[in-house]
Amino acid sequence: MKDQSQQTSRAILVIVGILVLSALGYFATKYFMEKEAGKEKDERLEALSQEIYQLEEDIATLQVERDDQAEDILKKEEQLALKSRQLEEVINRLDEARQAGKLNVARIRELETQVSNLQQTIAQNRETIRQLQEENAQLAQALDSIRGTSAILQEENAILAAENDAKEQQLAQDRARAARLKAVEFTFYEYNTRRDKRGKAGTRFANGQDAIETCFTLLDNAFAEKGTRDIYLVIEDPTGQTLTNEAGYSGTFSVEGQTRAYSATTQVNYRGLSEEICLIWARPDGRDGKFMDGPHYVSIFCEGEVIGRGTFEIK
Repeated sequence: MKDQSQQTSRAILVIVGILVLSALGYFATKYFMEKEAGKEKDERLEALSQEIYQLEEDIATLQVERDDQAEDILKKEEQLALKSRQLEEVINRLDEARQAGKLNVARIRELETQVSNLQQTIAQNRETIRQLQEENAQLAQALDSIRGTSAILQEENAILAAENDAKEQQLAQDRARAARLKAVEFTFYEYNTRRDKRGKAGTRFANGQDAIETCFTLLDNAFAEKGTRDIYLVIEDPTGQTLTNEAGYSGTFSVEGQTRAYSATTQVNYRGLSEEICLIWARPDGRDGKFMDGPHYVSIFCEGEVIGRGTFEIK
């Protein structure tokens, strides 16, 4: 019966290990897929930025051309006004001279030629002004069209940037999930602190133990950062009270900005490989006291997060 129970426990641990590895694989795959999608978005953002930059240059160039043409129109209008005044003066002098009978035929023809030349110049200036105004209107339409295109691209760019930011946040979350350490395959042992000796393993123990040793496996994780980690063991009795022993075992740590007690702690140098970790928690009153009967809940914390859970029972 005992062998059958141990086999069942091992089977459950194997299944849990497979599920954890499957979850890590899922997050790893999701991370790489979203990273590739984010790369495509970055390339599209870069292309849009280049398009917008080119459009802004085109707008600046067209604006200069339009301003130059507007200046030309103004100059032509000034020239037209000047020629019109000159023409009017010549015509007035010609009428006055005719009326006074002071002009001979040759002089009249000379003045008439001047009038004709001035009229042609005025007509040419008017045609030039008309053409410049027409070109200026076309430039204005082109500017409006480019500004509209630029506004659309800028809006698309802003949408893509927002989507990219959201993807980056999602990638960071997936990266954090994929890099999270996992504690599995919990094994509990009776422990005799006076003899510094490990007793039998199990999940149910008779009352009267002075210490419990908790062992588990830290799974290998290629995404996790290598280096020193603080591991915290929290054992809670059936009422939810954390078991502590200030004589070299327990203390406090931070979880989501709040301080809470831990039962025992250790420091590991994580290298990305699977390894077994064991922590001992001894009762502060030794064999003179007793555990509370019932299930005891074990949580393993690392970097402020629960990375594994287990349960043993005292009866």
